[in-house]
Amino acid sequence: MKKQILLVPLAIGAIGGANAAENNATKSQDLGQIVVQATVSAVDNLKYAGSVGILTENDLKAKTNVIDSIMRIPGVDGGMDMGRHIGRQFQIRGFGYQSDERVIIKQDGVRRSVGIYSNMISSFRTDSDILKRVEVVKGASSVLHGSGAIGGIVNMQTKSASDYLHDGKNVGLMLGQRLESNNMHSTRGAIYGKGEEIPIDVLLYGKRASYGNVKLADGGTHYAPGYDKTFNNEHIDTAFFKIGANLDDHRISFSAFDYDEKLHTLWQTLWKNDEDLFVHGNLSQRDYVFDWNFTPQNPLVDMSFKAYESKAEYKRGYIDGADTGNYANKDDRKGLEIKNISEFDTAFLHHSLAYGGDYERRQEDAIFIQNGVRNLSNFGSFPNRYDSYGLFAQDIIGFGDDVQLTLGGRYDRFNRNIKAKSTKFKDSRFSPRAAIAYAPIEGFTLLAGYSESFRAPTPHETSQAGPINRRFYYIPNPDLKPETVKEYELGFSFKKEQIFTDDHFNMKFIYFNGNIKDMIDIKPLPHLGVPPGGFSQQYGQYQNIDQAKRHGFELSSNYQTQDFDFGASFERLRIYNKKTHENINNHAKKLSAHAFYSPLHDLNLGFEVSHYFKPHSKPASYFARRTEYFYVDKAFTIANFRGSYKIKNGIIPALDGADVSFGVNNIFDKHYINANRTRETVAVGAGRNFYVDLEVRF
Repeated sequence: MKKQILLVPLAIGAIGGANAAENNATKSQDLGQIVVQATVSAVDNLKYAGSVGILTENDLKAKTNVIDSIMRIPGVDGGMDMGRHIGRQFQIRGFGYQSDERVIIKQDGVRRSVGIYSNMISSFRTDSDILKRVEVVKGASSVLHGSGAIGGIVNMQTKSASDYLHDGKNVGLMLGQRLESNNMHSTRGAIYGKGEEIPIDVLLYGKRASYGNVKLADGGTHYAPGYDKTFNNEHIDTAFFKIGANLDDHRISFSAFDYDEKLHTLWQTLWKNDEDLFVHGNLSQRDYVFDWNFTPQNPLVDMSFKAYESKAEYKRGYIDGADTGNYANKDDRKGLEIKNISEFDTAFLHHSLAYGGDYERRQEDAIFIQNGVRNLSNFGSFPNRYDSYGLFAQDIIGFGDDVQLTLGGRYDRFNRNIKAKSTKFKDSRFSPRAAIAYAPIEGFTLLAGYSESFRAPTPHETSQAGPINRRFYYIPNPDLKPETVKEYELGFSFKKEQIFTDDHFNMKFIYFNGNIKDMIDIKPLPHLGVPPGGFSQQYGQYQNIDQAKRHGFELSSNYQTQDFDFGASFERLRIYNKKTHENINNHAKKLSAHAFYSPLHDLNLGFEVSHYFKPHSKPASYFARRTEYFYVDKAFTIANFRGSYKIKNGIIPALDGADVSFGVNNIFDKHYINANRTRETVAVGAGRNFYVDLEVRF
């Protein structure tokens, strides 16, 4: 079966019980969904020897920030922030914010930096309402997406005109409105159409969203009275244009994405809440993407080509105060990718062979303007250039219906150039992947996989110099080695149809264990004395520490009937230094469960709860400025309610066919403190938030 045919079920969710998912927008995503982005060739999630989470557009309605949305996926953590839209902390298998070079974030195949070098923000710079699918692949996975996927991959896919059009219509209009009690509102609209005689489809989308002060849970922190809200003022304008044409065996498309956020907030958007540190800022992202697909009636050819240009910038300056300077970080990228998928048989084996190559040029810069004069930064690592080249091949080999073997590998070569120092770094590596899925009995599949990945040191890690921040006066280290991770995953999946009548059950268990060799981390150097200038507290240098160990497991299950959907997951993760056995990151075990119900054909109601167990931090505390701080040692429980209703049958004639989403996040207004935070933190989570979202298509 060709890939195009297999893609159809993605629009309605589960490949098992598809009718139930089609009529129930609130239902969770069935574990038996097809995994596409993780493998290129379509693979049943229950036969994929790895851990993947998938969100459709219905799953994205509960939250307006994609980072918040992916938190419901096992293996994804967050909450170390103050709740601002521009500043969301996240981790995938232990890596994310402040280590975002260890995860890959893509929108329509365009890779982007989460923080644009700035430790002051963490944002995907996207819009949930234009996304039809988000896929999160956890763990080492470099074969098809490039180097750096030590934590995992977030792959976001935008909508096209066909995702908005009603059946039988060639033109349409969408209007949407969202209102949240915790100081957020937005308005969106789109026009779209496709030709009959001329096979062209067009989508034009626009949105304005505003975010105000964020009310913290349970009246704010109890350790610092008065911190009951996060000071914030953000206005985001999003524009998206996509045009495509189907020409016989060819599909050509071009899209332009523009994200522009104007803000009046804190310099450190994630962690600070001081009233005297306000800045005016502007965060922007612009992507231009060209895609060409060639799918003739030949199983050996399913070819695609992508070319893109991406420009991101974050600039800000103090509103008041002695410092009148303005500072900006830039991250520009251009890239190409070509791949082909060949389906063929050799004797009794069926092959789905994917192969291709990619190239990306990334350029970073930092600009500081004071009193109208542009000054070169003293970072020692700007401006810089990344050149990354990759070749990959992966074959999914089917031995009948019982055995599926995956063999693949990727060769990466990188060049790093720091213009100010005329310094260059280069290296290369081959990263293999092997996996097998074996079904000894019907419905039960054994899974095993092995993957390798690597991450090249960034120009900042090799070449930063001087007083970059309060913590460290940086010393360059041009001899840094790339990080490499070797990880295996073992598990099983089970599915059962028609347990009673029209129902089905499935579950999946994955255990992972791996080593991260030559992991790069900042190391304090107190023996060098006190740095000059009085700005930085001590000297520091990025170094390759001893191997880091990562292991844990994820267990997920789901049971669906025509009217009910029940599910649960449990996860555990530990990452530690193999030499000291101290945690590199602290993580709490997490148990999640949900129950969804459809009392009426077009009414769907759901309840979700997540329980974070008491974490066991090692060490239990740390010292900063001669003060000892203890990591949080409490359990937390967060509950959410969400629902949806499709207005029909002339109840409100002007809104016939409209979709209404509604719910309450953090129903009981409870604190949640990430295991990496201390007892005294002010990052206690956003408070109770009622929301309603109305979207009507004409």
